[in-house]
Amino acid sequence: MSFKPEWTLYRQGKDAERILIGEQSPERVKNQEGHVDYLPFRSVMEIVRRIQENFKQPYDPAQPSLRYPLAYWLHRYLSEALAARGGAVKFFTAVNSILDLRHGVDGFIDYQTPEGLLVTVPLDLTLNESKFAGGTHGHFIVPATEAMMESSEVVREQSKAISKDLLMKLADQEKELTARMRPSYQPYQPTRHLRRRPAQAA
Repeated sequence: MSFKPEWTLYRQGKDAERILIGEQSPERVKNQEGHVDYLPFRSVMEIVRRIQENFKQPYDPAQPSLRYPLAYWLHRYLSEALAARGGAVKFFTAVNSILDLRHGVDGFIDYQTPEGLLVTVPLDLTLNESKFAGGTHGHFIVPATEAMMESSEVVREQSKAISKDLLMKLADQEKELTARMRPSYQPYQPTRHLRRRPAQAA
């Protein structure tokens, strides 16, 4: 494989993200909260979530458009796999939002379980093959190959494989959240023993 400079990979990666999962308007994100240099990860994720749910741009997160094939097929395969259990799957793009620019998250998947638990998996789309084997800061790596840019059929087939890994990631996240919410049993340990005072002489 021929060497490609970092900047070339970055430019191609940004093109792939816009084509495969769509993009948020950075101005819309800024206008929602004013000019923001930095906000905590969860706060920015909630801004992106709220904007896309309100404006349905570039698509409704509960029903991504086939115009953005990776978002469409991942959402479809995950929804089909979880249909028997119930709940709802949503796909959010964060490309060009503050979540992308400040925290390196290109998108995320929300799964609202039938029990009401919200399970979220942040996504990092990349053309950089050195990232394919693992994750960055806990993000799920989605390999955006050049072949996916050239064929919708390749996107569909790759999405089927990626969705299987995403299902396992969602299951792991759900277990972790459930364990964190479950109160751990701690037997009562008195800090000191109460002793009976001896009776005083009259």
